[in-house]
Amino acid sequence: MQPWMSEEEIKLIEKYLKPEHTALEWGSGGSTAHFAKYVNYWHSIEHNREWYEKVKDSKPENVSIHYVGPDHRMRQRHGVSSKWPMNENFRVYANYPTTLDTKFDIVLVDGRARKWCALEIIRCIKKDSIVFIHDFWMRADRNYHDVFEYFDVIDKVVTGQSLVALKLKENISPAQIPLIKIEKMHKITTCISTNNNLEYLKLAVQSVRKNAHFYDMPIIIYAENCTDGTNEWLEDNEYDLEYYIENNKIEKGIGGGMNFCVDKAKTEFVNIIHSDMWVSPNQDLELLKLYDNIEPNVRLIASSFRIQPKIFPNDPDYRPGTVFVGLAEFGVYHDEFDSKYFDEWSEEFSKQNDTVVRKAGGAGFFCRKADYEWIGGNDPLFAPASWEDMDLFIRMQLEGYEFKMTSKSTVWHFSARGSHFRDEAKDNFNSKSKRQQTAEQVNAQKFVKKWGRLPETDEQTFIKPIHGTNVKTRL
Repeated sequence: MQPWMSEEEIKLIEKYLKPEHTALEWGSGGSTAHFAKYVNYWHSIEHNREWYEKVKDSKPENVSIHYVGPDHRMRQRHGVSSKWPMNENFRVYANYPTTLDTKFDIVLVDGRARKWCALEIIRCIKKDSIVFIHDFWMRADRNYHDVFEYFDVIDKVVTGQSLVALKLKENISPAQIPLIKIEKMHKITTCISTNNNLEYLKLAVQSVRKNAHFYDMPIIIYAENCTDGTNEWLEDNEYDLEYYIENNKIEKGIGGGMNFCVDKAKTEFVNIIHSDMWVSPNQDLELLKLYDNIEPNVRLIASSFRIQPKIFPNDPDYRPGTVFVGLAEFGVYHDEFDSKYFDEWSEEFSKQNDTVVRKAGGAGFFCRKADYEWIGGNDPLFAPASWEDMDLFIRMQLEGYEFKMTSKSTVWHFSARGSHFRDEAKDNFNSKSKRQQTAEQVNAQKFVKKWGRLPETDEQTFIKPIHGTNVKTRL
């Protein structure tokens, strides 16, 4: 059995192998038997049980093949696209070399979770060890290039399946890695609740990976009763999302989905956006900056300015923290959206409008996970959608939460495409459908029953909250 590589790739690896070397490989096969001939000992880690049973009895004498399966069923994909923590489906798999109590001279990463394996192996190599990653240059969309923070490229093959040879940077010591890992743990998780909104959801995820300062932050998606291909896309996506697929008779709705995502988050902060939003460059960083130098006991809600078209006649001409633009300014639909133009526009907007408003938006808001949970999150009373965000922020205000919205952080909001009424928003910009009007009226009645009346103005909702009710401010 020959290695599943080009001749050029095989020769590149052979060039660095020495008889005294101890080597490690993720992924077993023809490469295992071939390259083991050139070294003292070869360890191979295999995740596929069926393939492991096939090759284990035919291995050379100087080879050990270790079966290490995924931690969870693959379809669950609990991993996140970050340097650390690694993809949790393969946490044990990527960490397994630490159990071998060996320092490896040569490492070939050619299995699953390749980026995480390359980063985890730093603790088990020498200063002059060589780490190869197969299929490297063709997978830039998977953030493989994160490894350049710790490794230098010393050799490469860019044709065929592509191969890179790496060596630790001079200023990186394997002994530092446990400390570096702690520093790299994410502070923020982006949370998205969605229902049959696939094309806009793709844009939202793409924008986080492209524009967020912490571009590799965890993204948690709650997909409820989706029949438009969302479930299949989540299972096959290239963004290493943590996602949960729910098919239920009683809808949690947008608010309930947000509650679910926040509950699953393992970071200090949560960044809550709708599935019909595009985040501008550094949207997350500018919100995080608002937490600088505040007292530890201050419960702060930070929000992005929302840039959106005015698609319904009853939309107000002005709303604090919202900038209305022409319907076609950046493109009406997902396939027309000019993200490059919006990113450039938002950068100029941020420079020219250094404004902080005491207000929170319904989405594109940011807070500590503990503060969201302390208030009880969104009230399920308002499922599936409408008035749940207003109710949430009134409760927060009554409990003394502080609100800041900065124009240095912006999101493009397609408006209504992430709700249960996106069909009407797509096909009719002149009026809301009876279905949407009915839902809003029903939840408005629930709001009045809970709070005694509707707020007369937007400012009343966020500057002068409704007082004098008997409703509990925490669920």
